[in-house]
Amino acid sequence: MTYFPDVQPPTINLDISRSPLLLSGAFSHDVRDLSSPRVSSPRLPGLFFALPSPRPSASLQTRLQALARHQQQCIGLCPPPAAARNKPLPSLPPSAIPPRQIISVLELLERMDNDVVKEVQRVKEGIAEACVMVREYVEAEQVRSTKWKQQRDRERKDTKTVDDDFWLNA
Repeated sequence: MTYFPDVQPPTINLDISRSPLLLSGAFSHDVRDLSSPRVSSPRLPGLFFALPSPRPSASLQTRLQALARHQQQCIGLCPPPAAARNKPLPSLPPSAIPPRQIISVLELLERMDNDVVKEVQRVKEGIAEACVMVREYVEAEQVRSTKWKQQRDRERKDTKTVDDDFWLNA
């Protein structure tokens, strides 16, 4: 059970030939052919607005101004004050750091990078040396353990038990 009937989204038909940005004439005729909708849809009020149709003699600047006024009316924006529009953009601030200092910082960073690489290499060599020392210790410990086990077995073998012939002569 659906609560919403099958509602298809409205399609917006744009009449590009009436755009104030396009020049009137042959181009608008070509665009009209390309922009015609394949499926006709009912026009819904509120979704469409009429742009002011440009006059053939109007310049691009006046068309842009008309479009800007229309957008401001639709959106509800107020134009910026004339003083703000005519005010020149601020210039970029001069570089606070002279190029020589930048180069010296880059050289310092390069030296630090080389030092870090050398330190990493030294640490790797130290780790390899420690691994060799650990292997030598493990081998020495195995040899010592083997000798201790052999000595323990020999002592057990040489130790006289109660039933041994050694105790008969005593």
